Amino acid sequence: MTFLPAVLSHGALSTVDSLLYTVPVATTTIIKELWITNHAAVDVPVTLSVVSGGGPPTASDRVLNSVPVNKNNPLVLPLSTVMAAGDTIWGFAGNSLLNCRISGVEGA
Repeated sequence: MTFLPAVLSHGALSTVDSLLYTVPVATTTIIKELWITNHAAVDVPVTLSVVSGGGPPTASDRVLNSVPVNKNNPLVLPLSTVMAAGDTIWGFAGNSLLNCRISGVEGA
């Protein structure tokens, strides 16, 4: 299996739980790094979920649950999370001024 680097998701987070990434069919993805940056004047909470097999997230899927992100201190998470085809990442923030970037490698 050959793995290729990829930006898996990048952009502003919504204020409602939204799908950020789905592992493509016949693919394995390894999430390598996740960045959350805050463009608001105050701390803003972020919630992220990793859902095995897809579908909407439940409370047990939360990997970050209302974690405050400081304006002057981006949240950077180094990871090695392996995801299978159909697995998903969901997220939302306390306002639309948080940006999220997820990078990793995909292999088929």
